[in-house]
Amino acid sequence: MSILNPTVLILLLVLPVTIIFLMWREQVRQKALRRVGNDDLVNQLVSQVNMTRRRIKTIFWMITFSTLVIALTHPVWGVSAEILDVEGRAILFVIDVSRSMDAQDIAPSRLERAKLDIERITAELVGNDIAYIVFAGEAFVYMPFTYDELSINTFASSITSRATTNQGTDIYPAIQLAVELLSDYAVAEKHIIIMSDGENHVVSDPVGLEQALDDSILIHTIGYGTPEGAQIPLYDVNGGIAGYQTDERNVIVNSVLDATILQEIAQQTGGNYFTPDDIEAVTEIINSSATGSLRQRTITQPIERFGIFLLLALITLSIEILLPSTGRSTI
Repeated sequence: MSILNPTVLILLLVLPVTIIFLMWREQVRQKALRRVGNDDLVNQLVSQVNMTRRRIKTIFWMITFSTLVIALTHPVWGVSAEILDVEGRAILFVIDVSRSMDAQDIAPSRLERAKLDIERITAELVGNDIAYIVFAGEAFVYMPFTYDELSINTFASSITSRATTNQGTDIYPAIQLAVELLSDYAVAEKHIIIMSDGENHVVSDPVGLEQALDDSILIHTIGYGTPEGAQIPLYDVNGGIAGYQTDERNVIVNSVLDATILQEIAQQTGGNYFTPDDIEAVTEIINSSATGSLRQRTITQPIERFGIFLLLALITLSIEILLPSTGRSTI
């Protein structure tokens, strides 16, 4: 069992205070009776009060108070499962994790800015299915489709340029993998969002674009970096900058944004090219697109049991009210 509102338990502190007060009051009563001195008179005074019943009524009152406090804490145990048919969209982020994305011409870096933008976009797309593909020299599924917000945020925050050891940038196989991953979805509109600086060091067959056109998949692109560019930092095991990327002539590389290839990819599939300043426009376009049936979802929820304790409180309170406190008794 767990409780959703544990702060209410502080009210139970009333019980020991009440017990101490009742014990003190009983002592005062006994002293007062002893001062009377006449046993016949004392017996006559208390003959109509049954002390045992009075104590039982006090116990029932305390049980009633305790069960009401427990009910207010909203105790839960067990879960209920419900299968739902959900409508939404399938959005697949394709994230460039090549070393050039560590360039810092966009603060804090191209890749870190992309991760922040993912958080902003997914926060506006709650309930839709989200997946991540990362790519550099090769592409792989980093997170399969899910609607779980915790997984979406956790996986996004853990993306780094060290996610793959095969460096370089080959964008088209990543697009092809994304299209294949979306092939099982029958939603009205499917979206691929490519987040890259556009530096494509490997020339591949753009077969993924053809498949995206055939399946009516919209590909949006977001370009990270500036035309002036920046050097590519290299990090040591402690995360500190150990130097900068050099070419085969040992000259420090200056990485620049190549928006042309990103614009062409978006244009060929009916999508849009954006900059990091246009993130609100990205969410507006996706949210305005048509929805379709997503896969069935099993929703589990904890079952609140406060009603049980309310019933116990009602029973004990009824007994306390109906139990008479009068009757023959002795001190």
